Amino acid sequence: MDSRNCHTTTASPAEPGGLPITLEPEVAQPVSRWQATRGDLANFCHKHYSRIMSTMNISLPDSLKAYVDEQVAGRGFGTSSEYVRELIRKDQDRQHLRALLLNGAGSAPAGPADKAYFDTLRSRVRHGDRG
Repeated sequence: MDSRNCHTTTASPAEPGGLPITLEPEVAQPVSRWQATRGDLANFCHKHYSRIMSTMNISLPDSLKAYVDEQVAGRGFGTSSEYVRELIRKDQDRQHLRALLLNGAGSAPAGPADKAYFDTLRSRVRHGDRG
C-alpha cells in the first residue's frame, strides 16, 4: 500500500478495562448488484470506485466490543469496520433529515393538506408536472 494515500488517526489511549479496536484500511472494490450480499447491500452505493480508506483506532469497554462482535456476526457484516462505517452513514443520514425537518419547521406555513390539495398533487404526478 502506498503510504502517501494512507492517513492514520489514533483515538486516545485505551480506557481502563477497554480493548482497542483497529479499523483496518481497505480498498473498496466495485460490487455488481448480483454479488451484493446482506452485509454489502448497505455499502453498495458507497463502493462505486476503488479508494484507500484511512485507519482509526477506537477504544471500547469489553461490553461494547462484545456488542459490536454480536452485530457483525448476526447482521451479516464482514468486519467490525463495516459495521462502524454503516453506523456513521446512518448518523449522517439522521443529521441530514433533522436539518431538513428543522428547515421545514422554520419555513412559512403552507395551505391545508385537504382533499383538494391531494387531488392537485395526484394530477401533477400523473402529468409529470414538477412545478
